[in-house]
Amino acid sequence: MIEDLVIGQIPDHTVVVTSYDATAQKICVFDPNSLNAEDTYPLAQFLDAWNDSKYYLLRVVSPETCEYIPHPIDLSDVVLTDDLIELREAIAENAHEVWAENRYAEGWRYGPQRDDDKLLHPDMRPYSQLPEGEKDYDREMAMKTIKLLKKLGYDLVKRKNNKQ
Repeated sequence: MIEDLVIGQIPDHTVVVTSYDATAQKICVFDPNSLNAEDTYPLAQFLDAWNDSKYYLLRVVSPETCEYIPHPIDLSDVVLTDDLIELREAIAENAHEVWAENRYAEGWRYGPQRDDDKLLHPDMRPYSQLPEGEKDYDREMAMKTIKLLKKLGYDLVKRKNNKQ
């Protein structure tokens, strides 16, 4: 990670903040690419590197209040080809199926109104029968996942022969 901080490269991996010393303005991180068990950086240097990269997945404003402000990776510069846009619908539908399967295993069933006590939910039905608003939520999550993969350097390539 030090190369990322010094040279200004875009980080290509995740680090875990293990501690923060407000008095000393130092931050300690676990970096799987480092030979050290823990690396310590001046807070300003760490924040400069990671703010520039927009690779924060979350930001804690104050440890006292535990206020959480979501800060997903900026994907506005990622452009998808038509074939990846088509992939969005398959991912969205499968995400709904996974969600529904997990809820079903917990005892949830279809009901026209959500009722947490009776374990009823209006979305416990096939994806094709969901209202467009619900489908749009799944589509957005799928699209952002595909864009994140591209941003992180992965290429999604469809095999000609679709057999596993």
